[in-house]
Amino acid sequence: PAICATAAQEREETGGAFWLDNLFGWSAFMTADWARKQESKGAQLSEQAKTILALAASHPRALMDHRPLRESPLFGLPQFDIDFDALASATVMPDYDTSLIEIPILSTGGWYDLYSRGAHGLFNDRQPGTERQMIMGPWAHSYSLPGYIGQANFSRRAGGPAAGVATDHLNFFRKHLLGDDIDTAPVRYFLMGENVWHVSDCWPPADRLSQRLFLREGHNLSPEAPDSDEAPDGYWFDPADPTPTLGGRTMPTCTTLSGPIDQRPLFGRSDILRFDGPPADRATDIVGRIVAGLFVSASVPMFDIVAKLLDVSPDGLALNITDGISRTKNRQIGKVQHVEVSLADTAWRLRPGHRLCLLVQSGNYPHFDPNPGMLGAPGTVRDGQRAKIDIFHGRNLSSFVEFDVLPTR
Repeated sequence: PAICATAAQEREETGGAFWLDNLFGWSAFMTADWARKQESKGAQLSEQAKTILALAASHPRALMDHRPLRESPLFGLPQFDIDFDALASATVMPDYDTSLIEIPILSTGGWYDLYSRGAHGLFNDRQPGTERQMIMGPWAHSYSLPGYIGQANFSRRAGGPAAGVATDHLNFFRKHLLGDDIDTAPVRYFLMGENVWHVSDCWPPADRLSQRLFLREGHNLSPEAPDSDEAPDGYWFDPADPTPTLGGRTMPTCTTLSGPIDQRPLFGRSDILRFDGPPADRATDIVGRIVAGLFVSASVPMFDIVAKLLDVSPDGLALNITDGISRTKNRQIGKVQHVEVSLADTAWRLRPGHRLCLLVQSGNYPHFDPNPGMLGAPGTVRDGQRAKIDIFHGRNLSSFVEFDVLPTR
């Protein structure tokens, strides 16, 4: 399979939040199929239906901006097969145990595909003795697999044709259907930044080393854990003016761009925190899973934490490597609790002179629906409430971002 996932990976990708641009973007795309079915029946479309179809085709964001969300015009089409409750269910992906699959599987995915976790899951969730292969490139949710995405061009060799993806697929079928003797590596992945394909026997590579950078006072990231108390950093999140989406693993049926996008337009906002690491003194290959462990307090019953890992170049360009979200119910207003955010897997070379940067925020709109800050049925809130979010770092509350690196080659 290619660019697909199951419910288990969807739950990790969404972190409990509502996957707005994916679910509404795809539903808006499906209105064209609804219109064709109506025409085949000889049905006359109402003016309201024509307006909804026009919005879905040219401005799907308008359908996402409606509040309350479940009353979006998208669901005003008669006999439309998709309703809000179906989208708001726990998962929209099939919920099955991929480890029960006994046949060989070749998974193809992209680092900036919203289903990237699915490729890793299909590769790793298996019984002993079953054969799995995986190909991971610098791609988004697209069948064309170009070598450029967002504001980054990863060279001609990154594109699907030059990378030999079709040959990989044909070799897989020749081996398992025709019995040809073909030796293929279990994993082939593209290391962004170096712009080179690599092979591995497993994912993540076995020789990886774990590293942590700790959030420190002065908005710094440091390899040194704090040994004294430090004052927390905080911000106010307003669901009426949510932090906008800039790139990432988004659905291209919406109007947002996927992939690495310069994050500097966000730096002037008051609803994000930015923590910068030291410049790299040598090339550092970040390969594998990334997790942020943050100590958080919030002034509302429910809140989101979004974590983004960036590569900041000496000239200031700040490209997003990967990100994640966690929607959390507050056990006690104002009480500090630990929140873990999974930023998914990546393969990225941090070049000498570049630095890692961690952004902490509570919105990523319209990729995810803004958290209204209150409990209740999904999609029913018209006006949410502002939330005060504090991020703690200090001797007993050591917030961090953790990732794997490869030994120096």
